Amino acid sequence: MRIKLLFNRLIRQTFRLLLLVAGCWLLVNSSLSAQTNGDYRSVADGSWTTLANWQRYSGGAWLIPDAGQGYPGQNGIPGRIDINNNINLNVSPANPLGNLYINTGTLELSSYNLTVNGTTNIFGTFSDTDPNGTVIFYGNITVSNSGIWNSAAGKSDRLRLYANIINNSTNVSLTRVRVYSNVTLSGSGDIDISEYFEFQNNYTVTNQTKITIGIGLNSNNTFNATLINEGELFYAGTTDLLMGTNGILNASSAGNTIEYNGAGAQSIKLPSTTYYNLTTSNSGTKSLRGNTTINGDLTIGSGTILDVTASNYSITILGNWDNQGSFNERLGTVTFSGGNSQTINITTAPETFYYLTINKSSNEVTLLDNITVRTILDIQAGTLATSVNSITGDGSGTLNIASGATLTLGNTSVATSVAFPTNFSAYTLNANSTVIYQANTNQPVSNVTSYGNLITATSGSKTLQGNITINGNLLIGTGSTLDVSSGNNYTITLYGNWAHQGTFEERQGTVIFTGSNTQTITSAFSPEDFYNITVNKTGGVVQPVNDAQDVRAYNGGSLYIQQGTYETNGSDLIVTGSTTIAGRLSTNNVSGTASLINVSFSGTTGLIGSTTNTGTVNISGTLAASSGSGTIGRVNLNVTGATTISATRSLTFNDNNGIKIFTGLVTNNGTWNNSANEDITFRGGLTNSGTSFLSGTGTYSFTTNTQTLNGTTAITFDGPVTVSSTLNNSNTTTINGILGGNGTWTNSNGSVLNYDNATAPMLSGTFNVSANSNTVNYTRTTGQNIRDVTYFNLITSGGGTKTLLGNTSVNGTLTMTAGNIVTGANTLLLNNSSAASLSYSSGIIVGNFERFINQTILDYLFPVGIAAQIHSLTIRFQNLTSGSLLVNYTQNDPGNTGLPLVDNDGSEIGEQYTTGYWTAQAKNSLATSNYRINLEAAGFGPYSIDTWTRVITRTGTGPWEIDGNHSDATGTVIKRNGLTKGISGAAAGTQFGAGRPKPRIITQPVDQIVCENGTTVFSITATGYGTLTYQWYKAPATLLVNGGQFSGVSTNSLTISPVGIGDAGSYYCIVTDGNGNTRQSNSASLTVNPAPTITLDPVSAVCNTVNSFNLPYSGTANNPTTYSITTGTPAMPGFSPVTDAVLSGSPITVTIPTGIAENNYQFIITVKNGNGCVSTAKNFTVNVYENQIANAGPDQNICGALTSVFAGNVPAKGTGTWSLVSGPDPSPTYGNINSATSSIAVDYYGTYTFRWTLVNGACQTQDDVVIDFNEDPAG
Repeated sequence: MRIKLLFNRLIRQTFRLLLLVAGCWLLVNSSLSAQTNGDYRSVADGSWTTLANWQRYSGGAWLIPDAGQGYPGQNGIPGRIDINNNINLNVSPANPLGNLYINTGTLELSSYNLTVNGTTNIFGTFSDTDPNGTVIFYGNITVSNSGIWNSAAGKSDRLRLYANIINNSTNVSLTRVRVYSNVTLSGSGDIDISEYFEFQNNYTVTNQTKITIGIGLNSNNTFNATLINEGELFYAGTTDLLMGTNGILNASSAGNTIEYNGAGAQSIKLPSTTYYNLTTSNSGTKSLRGNTTINGDLTIGSGTILDVTASNYSITILGNWDNQGSFNERLGTVTFSGGNSQTINITTAPETFYYLTINKSSNEVTLLDNITVRTILDIQAGTLATSVNSITGDGSGTLNIASGATLTLGNTSVATSVAFPTNFSAYTLNANSTVIYQANTNQPVSNVTSYGNLITATSGSKTLQGNITINGNLLIGTGSTLDVSSGNNYTITLYGNWAHQGTFEERQGTVIFTGSNTQTITSAFSPEDFYNITVNKTGGVVQPVNDAQDVRAYNGGSLYIQQGTYETNGSDLIVTGSTTIAGRLSTNNVSGTASLINVSFSGTTGLIGSTTNTGTVNISGTLAASSGSGTIGRVNLNVTGATTISATRSLTFNDNNGIKIFTGLVTNNGTWNNSANEDITFRGGLTNSGTSFLSGTGTYSFTTNTQTLNGTTAITFDGPVTVSSTLNNSNTTTINGILGGNGTWTNSNGSVLNYDNATAPMLSGTFNVSANSNTVNYTRTTGQNIRDVTYFNLITSGGGTKTLLGNTSVNGTLTMTAGNIVTGANTLLLNNSSAASLSYSSGIIVGNFERFINQTILDYLFPVGIAAQIHSLTIRFQNLTSGSLLVNYTQNDPGNTGLPLVDNDGSEIGEQYTTGYWTAQAKNSLATSNYRINLEAAGFGPYSIDTWTRVITRTGTGPWEIDGNHSDATGTVIKRNGLTKGISGAAAGTQFGAGRPKPRIITQPVDQIVCENGTTVFSITATGYGTLTYQWYKAPATLLVNGGQFSGVSTNSLTISPVGIGDAGSYYCIVTDGNGNTRQSNSASLTVNPAPTITLDPVSAVCNTVNSFNLPYSGTANNPTTYSITTGTPAMPGFSPVTDAVLSGSPITVTIPTGIAENNYQFIITVKNGNGCVSTAKNFTVNVYENQIANAGPDQNICGALTSVFAGNVPAKGTGTWSLVSGPDPSPTYGNINSATSSIAVDYYGTYTFRWTLVNGACQTQDDVVIDFNEDPAG
């Protein structure tokens, strides 16, 4: 450290020397060429006052001064004095000097005063050995490297500095000095002030050189002066505080040093910000006065003690710590900071700290000796390097290593084993902190704490002392070995990444990957061998970092994915023991393969598969969901052995990428969930006895071998099933996708196939479903094709259209629960002759349906019809020759050939229902002479079905006939009993249709003509079956409802009131009889004459003295010819109504009585045209005002005055106004022109006439008064 300081000082001095040489050259050059008149130079040794010792420059020549010119400073201020000899100042010059140059020789001041206004340049010797004289420098002082300056000032104010010192000499010795302005001390030399350096006021001294102060700096402590140290300051004062308590020390400049070198105790001044280099030397205790920051080095010199005092001040250091003496740490904190490399060097180890903090932005703090930390070692940032030294606590402290901070143990070049810091009661290592075991030999790896990042480096075995936890990354460095310890097989719990460049002795230990971040496995070797691998993560994944980094659980070791994810990437994972999966095994790269033996799921979240790419998992043994449930994701999965799902467990497929092949038997006793719609290949069959089998919509392929669908629980395949071998269905199986392939599907005895796909099953293979008691159920809710084979039991359900691909037979039971069966040109044949062989709930057979029949007195149902409507035929035979009956329904008008017909009860059947008809053909010897028939005629038209709708028959397409007796219809089912003419066996068979009776109208409605707003009635008379109902319409087809102008719409009389113009048109009525048969009446027209209108204008107000008013109007419509007027509210008393007066033009004059009270009276007017149509009444208002009688008062005679007061009357209503009628003064002055008793003033005598006018609305009256204003005759 001392070498470094000396080197820095040498560099500074060399630079200053160069500056000095350059400056001297300039000074010498100046002395030769810049002389001015009045300059002095010495030419001989002797006294200052001896004129012969001087020359004076005058007119370009140097001459000895005369008495008038005197010695320098005697009679004026010389511009420049050059001392070239030994001169003794034997007088205090009366005047200051200009620039002083001591070139050679010596200037001795003795006890006299000297003032230099200009610069002082010392190349020789400047000596002031007497303490009594006063020397004042107003200009800069420059001391060359050859110069000598001595001062023995007895008081600091005897040496006064007003400017800077540039000192390049090592021979400047001053006793006391005082500055009187801001001063800079610079140069490459040394300034030695043996006693005091003082300030005259709040000045600033900047030290850029080396200065030594023996007793005090600003010791008078009077001013808030400032010292800026940019060089070296040696302070020996033991009594006076450097810069005093009021002074300011700025010691932060880079490279500067302050050394407290007093022989005894010293207080260390607290700088304004920081120290750069701080040194203690000589002897005694150096005590801090506050928390101190050192931006450079701290040196505790031999024989000194650095004391943080009882205040336990802290030290922050950015440079090196060099303790050659003693450090009294007390309860203080030492912080190593900054970005440079730092060392801790102790002459007498160990160094003891109370609270040690490492907080560096970069680089490291290196121990050069052992240290003890009594309470907390806090590595906040940067690196603490132990090298070959140790760190020890006192048994109660804490070791903290923060995020990003590093502790290195050992020296990479030295075979000294360094242990982890010991004797701390607590260890806190952040997950992003780092501990490096790097000794060039074997080292124990402590288990006293959880590591952040752990690194082994250099060489030797780093052996675990117990189970360890690493919250960050683990790096096994090149050349080093990490050993889990033979016989102990310790566990490593790792939260970060695994990097292996050296040797890992896995033995039979366990590595647990844990945490919530993604963890990587990097190794210089492939495969990277572990024994037991455990993944126990709450987030992120564990994965090799590249596609060539295989990982192996070696020598029988296991893989336990407890939670979280292991990803293979493009590498291989080999497990030589068992694998338990409660988290996720992800083969997220197509090149990645996991080779496992026996795999079991644990818990509820076990998963095999990726979310991105599709890798491969090969399981050469068994796959079991016994102790937990599992999920298969995006993966190519090959399971060679058996797959078992235990009760209460599940196996779920959640991604449809990759192939899934199960070569062994798959047994589901729990839940199979293929919600991802994955394609599955079975090669050993499927036994389902679980609680759920959710197949998804993927394809299930049954390839190779003869396989069986078995178990006690039904199986549903929501997607396609492909059979390329032989598959025996011994279960209740539902297939919602296509059942296809070129193999054989066999429904075993008692089995059920529910088929829900549009495409018929096994079109390219064999569909064997005729075994006894097996059932095929076509369940699709939309269109579906039915394979044309022989079924035992056939069910149609769901809905939609079931289309036969060919003639289809049913040997057992045909069950129709939903959906239509479309036969096309084919026939659906029910071979079972029992009436119960058809179990019907819903659906329609569109086309040919043939049934074998061998029972009487039972109904045989033929649910035929069209796609949108069933038109079933139900037949019951009273006698029968067994055979089969083929029935179909035709949607077409059967025609009216043979109508009308008179039924047995006398009813006339005049019209056929045109919707359709039925055909029945006897086959296979069927014959009968007595049967009844029920026909579903829902939707038949153009007439509704009622109880009296008749069944009519014909042979083939011949004329309609009556056969048997009518039976009242039930709903839309029409019936006929006792048919005796048999059923034809010809191709056209026997046909059945529907016939209809209807009501009659006797009186038709008649045309009507009516005025707008009038009333009209349409009526009708009808007869028919049962109670007749009526409904009126307006043409063309608007159904009328009661309300508004319409009433009686559902009776035989329709009333319209009031009639509007829009009601014109034609009206008719539909009559319905008790059977619902209808008849429509003729249409009757309604003609509506429009009512006239009148548009009134406002009526002007009138006075009650008039007997009429005018009612103006601005227009009429629809030719009104007369008008009528009546009163409204309030009514005008005495008004005589006007009735049908001729309307001859605007305005209408209306007569009213006079003298009526004032009011706003209401009237009502209507007009009538030539059609007798009257308009809508309109209201209008007439404002009537009461007339007021004006009285201007008696005439007046005024004598000798030009003023008076009116005596007019005050009106009950309205307002009054005075005005001048005549008089000499055209502009009289009114007190209030509207007041009946206003004052009046005129300017001239004479006779005046004034008028009092009263106005109330339309009424106005006036009265005049004469006032004579007479001049006083006496006057």
